[in-house]
Amino acid sequence: MKIAIVGAGAMGQLFGAHLIATGQTVTMIDSSEMVCEGINRDGIKVRTGSQEFHVNATAATAQDSDDVVDVIMVFTKGPHTRSAVASIQHLITDETVGVSLQNGLGNEELLVEVFGADRTIIGMTDFPSQRAEDGVIYSEPTGHVVVGGLRGGAHIKAQLIARILDESGMNASFDPNVMIPIWEKVIFNAVYNMVSGATGLTVGGVYDVPEARDLATAILNESLKVVEHEGIAIDEERIRENIVHAHQNHADHKTSMLVDIESGRPTEVETIGGAIERAGKRIGTPTPTLSAVCNLIRIQERNR
Repeated sequence: MKIAIVGAGAMGQLFGAHLIATGQTVTMIDSSEMVCEGINRDGIKVRTGSQEFHVNATAATAQDSDDVVDVIMVFTKGPHTRSAVASIQHLITDETVGVSLQNGLGNEELLVEVFGADRTIIGMTDFPSQRAEDGVIYSEPTGHVVVGGLRGGAHIKAQLIARILDESGMNASFDPNVMIPIWEKVIFNAVYNMVSGATGLTVGGVYDVPEARDLATAILNESLKVVEHEGIAIDEERIRENIVHAHQNHADHKTSMLVDIESGRPTEVETIGGAIERAGKRIGTPTPTLSAVCNLIRIQERNR
């Protein structure tokens, strides 16, 4: 199967390397010529726990890619989804499937515009992925992937994607109710990313600093009310357990929102906190604390 990974950051490289290692034909696509040159020269090295492997890989910018593919997996951050998908339309046929495992909500709407609802697969992953200074992609073996279709016609395709990812070692499964794990991750990210981005605190600081903990608790409660009124049967206890686990095991971690703010890059505020905020407005469920924290991040983005 021919697969294009759009967005060759740490997460894209993690998935690309696993797929290549199991025999899939993968092209890494990125807007940075420097990133592409590095992948073509050095390949991709992944270290997961105590295990390490290396694969040779092919990378190119979208304009330098001309081979149509069976599957396009988008790993860009939310602010870049529209431009990323637009850049690779010449690689898409009437049979090409689009897959988004991106953070947040709303990325799938942009894929539907290009692939249609029957060829759009959505999902979530909680695999961590970080590119170190030595170029190695670091991850952990405890993550998993869940995928599903937007409607019945896409479920068979989603099951195929789940099987391919699972065979590549990504602990993947198909879930016809995939919006449940997606919303659970969005709420988890809203708690940590929003507060971290607004305050400059690490994951540990979000719950160690009383004022930040109050913000996080309010955002959690507001988000739970929104998803309840949306009629999505999330597992509240699982979200709370994941929040506690992150605090206990990743206290020194800087969230991606904070890293983006410090680096002066666009954040995913609109696909994480902003998406919950908009859902709340649509169904008449206010999110005053979340909205205020989102605005603080928006102000920081504009100032930078």
